[in-house]
Amino acid sequence: MFRRIVAATMIGALALTTGCGLHNPFASKAEPVTYESVAQSELSPEEKVDKLVANMSDADKVGQLMMIGIHGKTLNDDAKFMLNEYRVGGIILFDRNMESKDQVKSLITDINKTGKSAGLTPLFIGIDQEGGAVARMEDQLIKVPPAEELGKEPIEQAVSLAKQSGTELKDLGFNINFAPVAVVPVSKETLLNEDTKVFVDLIKQSKPNTYAIMVSHAMYPQIDPDHPSSLSKAIITDWLRKDMGYNGVVVTDDMDMGALAKHYTFGDMAVQSILAGSDILLVCHEYEHMQEAYNGLMKAVKDGRISKERLDKSVKRILLMKMSKIS
Repeated sequence: MFRRIVAATMIGALALTTGCGLHNPFASKAEPVTYESVAQSELSPEEKVDKLVANMSDADKVGQLMMIGIHGKTLNDDAKFMLNEYRVGGIILFDRNMESKDQVKSLITDINKTGKSAGLTPLFIGIDQEGGAVARMEDQLIKVPPAEELGKEPIEQAVSLAKQSGTELKDLGFNINFAPVAVVPVSKETLLNEDTKVFVDLIKQSKPNTYAIMVSHAMYPQIDPDHPSSLSKAIITDWLRKDMGYNGVVVTDDMDMGALAKHYTFGDMAVQSILAGSDILLVCHEYEHMQEAYNGLMKAVKDGRISKERLDKSVKRILLMKMSKIS
């Protein structure tokens, strides 16, 4: 059995969201509730997020649950349509989107401008610069060795390399890196009693809105014999959130991966993952699949399978993280 845990490291994006309140024709015209105006107010972070969520439509809330991939090295009409129509909360870039540092900076600038024009909240702009075999634009960016190799070196070297790579990615415009990754062969006893101790300690020592945890699609039949991790309430809610005490954002691995896509519709996957305790769904490759996932979530919100309370809980976690880490 293998366990794959990915901590999403925040790096540094700006956008805008609009909302409206009740109209009183006898009152002076109220200022629109925007992300920027709320973020700059004297309210506490929790109060700011409550105010934003209270002024968001269901379409905007569901969009926050989606982080998608786009096609091409420029922001084409299809990508603009996805941002405007599906109100997504983030974009992840791959080698198919990247050819040079200047081109990546320009693409991310265009993404953020389009998001702002569409009235979106600040966008997560992500990359999975894990190191080793998973390295984006490896001929131009700092080379990060495999985690196993890096782990044999003094910890100071790992810290220094992480800072250098993080600074480089931030300078390009990324604000979240889906790394580092840990893959360890374990028994159930080792997994529960020994191997996750470092993560329990990390959770206790860190603020939950400063990082995210990604769940893979791996099966752990001794914990949940019926569901992959990304669709498992037993793993996400009962174990990660309740037993380990994690209250931050949970992101799924890419739902376009065959491990799930061969067995579920994208609408069903999306709904089941949110009900299991996830907050953000990665759908990275096919626009049709992204649309199916979004529409499945919207339908579930409308028919009550995903309650307003459950939807708002995820959106608030996401916005707290954005407000804390994106500037």
